[in-house]
Amino acid sequence: MPSRIFISYRRDDDPNGAARVHDALAARFGKSSLFMDVDDLLVGLRFDEELAKALAACDVFISIIGGRWMDVLAAKQASGERDYVCEEISGALKRKIAIVPVRIGREGQLAPLPRPDDLPAEIRDLVHYQKHDVTHENFTRDVGALADAITAVRRHLGPGPRVPWGWVGATALGVAVAGYGGAHYAGLSVPWLQPSKAERPQPASASVPPADAEAERQRLPLPTKAFVLRRSKVAGGRGGEPFDEANANPWATPISGLDITVSVNPADRNQRLIGRLGVYWGDKDGPLHGGGPADVKTAPIRFAKDESISKIMIFGLKFNWPQPDAAPVWIAGIRVVTSKGIYSFGNTSLAATECVPQMGEHIIGFFGRSGSYIDQLGCIFARPKG
Repeated sequence: MPSRIFISYRRDDDPNGAARVHDALAARFGKSSLFMDVDDLLVGLRFDEELAKALAACDVFISIIGGRWMDVLAAKQASGERDYVCEEISGALKRKIAIVPVRIGREGQLAPLPRPDDLPAEIRDLVHYQKHDVTHENFTRDVGALADAITAVRRHLGPGPRVPWGWVGATALGVAVAGYGGAHYAGLSVPWLQPSKAERPQPASASVPPADAEAERQRLPLPTKAFVLRRSKVAGGRGGEPFDEANANPWATPISGLDITVSVNPADRNQRLIGRLGVYWGDKDGPLHGGGPADVKTAPIRFAKDESISKIMIFGLKFNWPQPDAAPVWIAGIRVVTSKGIYSFGNTSLAATECVPQMGEHIIGFFGRSGSYIDQLGCIFARPKG
């Protein structure tokens, strides 16, 4: 039987959103390549047995998580009612197939993801698979990135035994590729495990040296095992949720352009923050991070074919806070130095972290943390093995 995509969702959560995801993926892969109970369960057959058969025929499992997902889970646990969604997730985890938790909802209003202790023991491993967000405002783009991710992971896995894989998502987007989740977050926090971002005060600016986060400097083999990755030190703080573009750029394609917007602090019009950060790889759009308004208009830049990045400078901005150790730090500016020019965004007069490729390396993307703005940022370098 051909491999299929299993879409798991709660009927009391966001069934319309789940149906839209199903229809969009069906247009890409064909309806026969997907399973969703509303379309594929026949009258007169046992519900649980048909779900088990469908799950056994799938190589990709999508768990749709809307705004009421956790509330419905809690209600079923309290009442003792059988929870078929938990059984579906548990079955997928046991089969060790590719699993994609997909948050769905309005941009900026996605439900926080559950922590392990909030989940039944049999599905707690779900937190080790990286999420992908699908927003109503950017539905076509987001679900297209999800489809690209499925294609990429299937190409990588190929035939043979299935193993568990981590996925990225994007406040985010981008192509997620198998094999990164566990390795990338060794010693780091997984997005699902992050506390929600606290409300930030009206800030007063002061420059801050780059954070020395040695734990953030990891080496990751790419799926092709043809490259070795290296991470720079990071600038910024610990707000928002982590992201890593190595997962979205599995073939180590050099950055070919940037899409950066600058936001103005409403409490101080002289302050600038990096509101959103996006990259291009060749003619492909990479993920977008952050969600700040584009108060300062900036046009996306595309590098020439023979233009290479020689250095990226990242500028952090620290704010007053009653507890200095908890003071928020955001990314206030980015400067990109290439073989043909210099591109500057935001406040570039502060202390900077410099990302400089070593001999034989090129910059393939960024890693860090993002929320309403870009909270933390570092660069990812790649060099061929051997």
